[in-house]
Amino acid sequence: SDPQIPVALIDRLPTFANPDLVEEVTVKAVVSPSGDARITFRLPLRGGQAEQLLERVDSVPSDQIAMIYRQMAVSLFPGADEVSGEIERGDGGAVILLDLTAPRACEEEDGDLVCRSLVLSNPVVPVLASLPERRYPLVLRLPIERRLQLDLVAPDGWSVAARPPRRLSTELGSVEETLSTADGAQTSMLHILIPPQRVEPADYAAFARFCQALDELTTRPPRLETLSR
Repeated sequence: SDPQIPVALIDRLPTFANPDLVEEVTVKAVVSPSGDARITFRLPLRGGQAEQLLERVDSVPSDQIAMIYRQMAVSLFPGADEVSGEIERGDGGAVILLDLTAPRACEEEDGDLVCRSLVLSNPVVPVLASLPERRYPLVLRLPIERRLQLDLVAPDGWSVAARPPRRLSTELGSVEETLSTADGAQTSMLHILIPPQRVEPADYAAFARFCQALDELTTRPPRLETLSR
C-alpha cells in the first residue's frame, strides 16, 4: 500500500504440491508367449473422485458389483477377460484394484512383441492442443501430473528390449523416466508434469509442438525381444 516501496513482478504463480491432483497408476503385466498378459492394476483415488466412486459402488446391488469391475477393466484394456476387482477404503480415499487378462496385449511385429495395450499414458494433444490456432489464451489453472509405474515380466525365452530412459524438460512441462530390472522384470517409473500456466495465442503453436513431443515420447509401447537375438 506504500507507493514508495518497490514492487516485484512475477511471471508465474507459485505452485504447491497437492497429492489429490496427482494421477498414480501401478500396473504389473506378466506376458505369455502368445502375447496375452495377466495384469494387476492399482489406482488410488482421493477427494471427490474417491467419493464419486464409492457412491457409485454403494448404489449398485452386490450381485452387480462384478459388472462395474468389468466395465472398468474393459475401458482400460479393451477385450479384458477373467476380471476380478476390489476397492480398498481408507480415510484418505479409495484404491481400485483389478486383476484381469488382456488378450493380445503384445502383438508380433518384425520378430518382436510390441505391447501397445500396456501404454499407460493418455495423450494430452486431444485435450490441450487439438486446434490449429487460438484467438484467446489457454489457461491451465491446475497442473497435470501423472506417475505411472509398469512392472513388465517377459515370457520364458524373451526379454524386455533395452532402451534409454525417456526424458523431456522445458519450461512448458517435463517427462522423466527411471528404469530398473530385477528378477527378470523391468520396472518403468514415468513422471509427467505440465505445470499451471497461461499460453498466449502467439505461443500456442510452440505449446502444441511440446504436447505432440510429449505424447510421442510417453505413448511409445514397450517391446519384447527373443533371447536368441
